[in-house]
Amino acid sequence: MPGSTTDGYKVIFIYATRLEAEFFILSDFIKALSMVIDMLLMTFGTFSGLIIIYDMNGFGLSHVSRLSINMMKKYTYFLQVCLY
Repeated sequence: MPGSTTDGYKVIFIYATRLEAEFFILSDFIKALSMVIDMLLMTFGTFSGLIIIYDMNGFGLSHVSRLSINMMKKYTYFLQVCLY
């Protein structure tokens, strides 16, 4: 989203263009999100914080079955420790 919040936080809005569960691949999603975060850091430098908004409209249990808990754990660790 263009600009920042009043506190200087950057905002990323994410939604799926194709809602079929067989097209949802968590590792590809994480790679794309990481590229967007890298682009923000290279373009604007450091900033106060980051707000990520996920539009979960159309997601269901079939999408949850495609999630890898190990991959989510690794990415959460990366966000908390490596980008801090």
